[in-house]
Amino acid sequence: MREEVTRPPAGRRFWIAAMAVLILAGIAVPYGALAGAAPGFAVLLFWAGFGLAVIALIALAVLRWRAEP
Repeated sequence: MREEVTRPPAGRRFWIAAMAVLILAGIAVPYGALAGAAPGFAVLLFWAGFGLAVIALIALAVLRWRAEP
């Protein structure tokens, strides 16, 4: 009997890379670009966009979820 080789689903590398970029942005932007800025609209826009991006990536992962590997 031949054992079937399973490959990770297509798009997993994209998802992992996008999540890594998002995590880095969540660290670098507030402590870098926005560190000296007064609290205002730019901070609100960043965190709103960050939150929407997190929701989108989680939704993308859940939509492609499979019970079997």
